Amino acid sequence: MCLGIAYKYQEQDHRVYFLDPKARLPVKKKSGKEVLVSWGRRKSERINFPLGARALLTDIRAGYWNQWHPKAVKIYAQGFAEQDIEGQTDWFDITEGKWIQALLAQNKNESRIYIVTITPIIREMAYERWPRVLGG
Repeated sequence: MCLGIAYKYQEQDHRVYFLDPKARLPVKKKSGKEVLVSWGRRKSERINFPLGARALLTDIRAGYWNQWHPKAVKIYAQGFAEQDIEGQTDWFDITEGKWIQALLAQNKNESRIYIVTITPIIREMAYERWPRVLGG
C-alpha cells in the first residue's frame, strides 16, 4: 500500500501519510484548477466508500469500483512512500513529467481519492504492491 505522498500545492511542499485522518491529495479539474480531495477511507469513518488507500488495477478492470462512478485522475507528486515485505518504509522520487494514477470515487455529494496500485513485475522486488506511475 502506498503510505505517503509528497506533492506541491499552491506553491508549498506537502508530505501526507494515509494514516493521518485529514490526509488529502491534489486533483486537477478539467478547468485546470487544483483541489484537495480526501484520501481513501479509514476504519473509523462511517461512509459508503471502500476501506483503505488504494484501488487495485485488477479490481478496477473487474468492475468492483463501478458503484462509486470511478474517474481516472493524475496526481502530480514529487514522490511516494511504500512499505516492503519486511515492514521497512522507503521514499521514492517521481521523475518530472510522470504522475501517479489515482481513482476518484464518488458517492452522492462526496468524493474520495484512491491510489491505483499494481503487482510489481520484477520477481525479486521486495514490494507486494506498487503505485501505478505513468507518463507521456
